[in-house]
Amino acid sequence: MPIETAKYELASAISLTEQKLASLEGAEALKALENAIAEYEVAVFRDAIDLAGPWMLLGDAHLQAGNPQAAATAYEQSIHITRVNLGLFTPEQLDAVHRQAAMFDAIGDKDAATGREEYALTLQRRKFAPQNELVPALRRMGDWYMQVSKPAKARRMYNEAIHLLTQSTDAEPSLLSHTYLGIAESYLLERFPRQGFYQKEERNFSWQGADPYSSRWDLARGMFYGPANRALLRAEEILRPQVAESRDAKEQLSEILVRLGDLNMLFEKWSAATAWYASVFDLWSDIDNAGGEVADAAVLEMWFEQPVPLHLPLPTEIGQVNDYPPERIDVGHITLAFSLSSHGKVGRIETVEMHPSELRDIRFKRMLREARYRPQIEQGIAVRAEKVVHRHEFLYVVKEDVKEDRDQPPSTSSAASDDA
Repeated sequence: MPIETAKYELASAISLTEQKLASLEGAEALKALENAIAEYEVAVFRDAIDLAGPWMLLGDAHLQAGNPQAAATAYEQSIHITRVNLGLFTPEQLDAVHRQAAMFDAIGDKDAATGREEYALTLQRRKFAPQNELVPALRRMGDWYMQVSKPAKARRMYNEAIHLLTQSTDAEPSLLSHTYLGIAESYLLERFPRQGFYQKEERNFSWQGADPYSSRWDLARGMFYGPANRALLRAEEILRPQVAESRDAKEQLSEILVRLGDLNMLFEKWSAATAWYASVFDLWSDIDNAGGEVADAAVLEMWFEQPVPLHLPLPTEIGQVNDYPPERIDVGHITLAFSLSSHGKVGRIETVEMHPSELRDIRFKRMLREARYRPQIEQGIAVRAEKVVHRHEFLYVVKEDVKEDRDQPPSTSSAASDDA
């Protein structure tokens, strides 16, 4: 095939694939794009730089078609072509590396996704060195570490970003304050991990991170409350002068004030928590013609209309599910109804529904007692909720005899009795 014809066919296939991807029909363009790439490789060169983009697009189409392994191969080929033509650490491969990370995340391979995100940061360090342009990459890496429950690593990224921002004379206040918020969130995640699992043999709970049942409150406050509080107060100090200039700054300050309230609620400083929540109402209150206060209802409802879980340590797994084949694993659920005090503490608990019914609900109730909620706030005052309903899903190991019963068709006798 002539080179010009190969280029035309490739351009047409790219246009078709982009249209199909936009309409979520990427699988329909796979064959055309694969053929066009193959023809171009023969007519021009297998590692031609012009093929880096098409290979990446092919990866997107495979991913949309539900073929993650083929997508990974296509992304890797795009990266290979870019590195062959532009250098081992060229930043031009960043887009494909980020797509690889997103693909691994989508299929649940967090370790592989973390490796790709770390490699992307390495590329950007080589490109930007210690400059402000590196800040978005550091924040992205910090956010990812938070997502995979690595708060100490996330905090290092945020601190490095703050160091670069404070050295700059034109750092955006919103960016700086949000990075301080990330530091505070990392301390909270370290103290109150997201997930725990129940170990039946040991009759206790195992956790990632600090023990959430520790009674050493003074130590916990020194290690986690103090640094988190200082970071949030610094963010508030940065944003407060910007409130009069823009609504965005006002909304960002609201988030900081709410999180200050949440922090104090988690560490059982009820008075301070209530004061911070009330300050959000003050921030959004205006004086009407009659002299009364009128708040921005939409913003306040977003934060305070319903109780919000701040720490909900319910198990995501019952038993050691990783030790069993997939066919022995099933999804269970439990629905709990409970009262909530104005301090965000769980009161009376009732089990509304549970599947499988043979599991004991006491473990869920015991863990729910340790939960903390942001209470419903009305006119700046925390109120009690008489009934909060929460449905929770978890993985569990199906007993061998139960699984066999499910797989077997009903016997003739039982079918006859049913007909009768």
